[in-house]
Amino acid sequence: MLTLLGSLLGFLSAGLPKVFEFFQQKQDNQLRMQMLNAQIEAVKSGQEFDLKMFHEKKDFEEQKLLIQHDIAMKDNFLSASVRPVITYLFFFIFAAVKISMIWHAISTGTDFYSAMQMTWDEETQAIFAAIISFWFGSRAMQKNKK
Repeated sequence: MLTLLGSLLGFLSAGLPKVFEFFQQKQDNQLRMQMLNAQIEAVKSGQEFDLKMFHEKKDFEEQKLLIQHDIAMKDNFLSASVRPVITYLFFFIFAAVKISMIWHAISTGTDFYSAMQMTWDEETQAIFAAIISFWFGSRAMQKNKK
């Protein structure tokens, strides 16, 4: 039951970025509509709407934002690497604990099959299912989107 719940939770949390993307897309579409309405109003009022200048300014602003982002990423490299580093550390600790459990069980006379059953319990299966569902569930959702 925990495995099923963990898989479901992992799969659903993989889709969370898509929900944010939906709201971002909605906001972008509203901005496009406002720009088109402004263009229509400019044409209606007889004013020349310099579309080329608008695009040049937009490209310039986009380039400026990209440069600011790159500078921020260089300054925040440590901040950006926190999640991956913690993920790897927890994985290695988790693997070390499980390997130690198997080693201890075998060294005290337990056969390998029983040691594996004790180590690969329902809680471990639930954690594993949640992680796999999170990472590979997002890929399945991306393929379905295309």
